[in-house]
Amino acid sequence: MPSSSSNLPPSLRVATLADLPQLHRSMGEFYTHESLVLDDGVLGALHALIENPNYGQAFIIRSPDRPPQIAPDNAAPQSAELKAENPTHPANPAHAAKSATIGYCILTFGYSVELHGRTALIDELYLPPADRGRGLGTQVLEALIQLCREQGIRMLELEVRRDNPKARGLYERLGFQQHSRDILRFYPQ
Repeated sequence: MPSSSSNLPPSLRVATLADLPQLHRSMGEFYTHESLVLDDGVLGALHALIENPNYGQAFIIRSPDRPPQIAPDNAAPQSAELKAENPTHPANPAHAAKSATIGYCILTFGYSVELHGRTALIDELYLPPADRGRGLGTQVLEALIQLCREQGIRMLELEVRRDNPKARGLYERLGFQQHSRDILRFYPQ
């Protein structure tokens, strides 16, 4: 019996500057959910990250079982150029990729002498509530772990809120462990 499309893993695609509008929308949902402030500083940092892969990578998470949604043409006719500029029109090459987008994740890079090399932080990972509990988060994390192995990352870390035992359980099942040292932060600016 063939497997249903809902069993297909989500795909990760490295985000480009063309993806900023979709990332901004998804980040708005995530920041609202987490009670964070999505301001120009955050958006500027995202723009800088996408432009400089030495900082890390932003990824678009796409659903394999959610087909692109075709926006109906308005009653007024549009030229081919206008249709191609419309982000929801099928004539726009980026339409298919964006229409199946369900979330995003951001991976940033660091370096540690103690850990003998490159490190990475899953800075943000967001799937909307309707897409949680179906194994997609596990599959995304497994893909990120594999990517880190391929890129020679020595340690991958993430943050989890104390009041989110479901996420913590997922991370621990994948091998993430609480470190014996506490992380302290200082903001020089």
